[in-house]
Amino acid sequence: MSQATVTRSSGGGLLMMLALVLLIILVAVWYVNLPGHTTAETKLASTADSASHAVTSTTDKLTSPETKEKASAAASSIDTGLKKAGNAASAAVKEVGNDIKAAVNEQKKQNADHRPAKVDDTTNN
Repeated sequence: MSQATVTRSSGGGLLMMLALVLLIILVAVWYVNLPGHTTAETKLASTADSASHAVTSTTDKLTSPETKEKASAAASSIDTGLKKAGNAASAAVKEVGNDIKAAVNEQKKQNADHRPAKVDDTTNN
């Protein structure tokens, strides 16, 4: 008789397991279909819409007359600053060039003062 009892309890356990799996599936289907539950597809579509709106908003801001005026003023300021820097660099280069020329001329003068007099070889022949 013990074999009959084991068989009955094994069949009952299998039936309970199937009922539990069916219950889990039903709860999962119910949860996915809740009105407030969003799927990955819905979230992705919402993110794409948000990104599109952000790009449009940024483009509108960049092309506004106020932004164009600020960009023009900034470009003018940069241009003025670059001209000043260029003029200062040009003056510095010119000054260094003049210093080098003066140093070369001074060195030539010193070299000329220290040269021995040339000997004429034609008189010894």
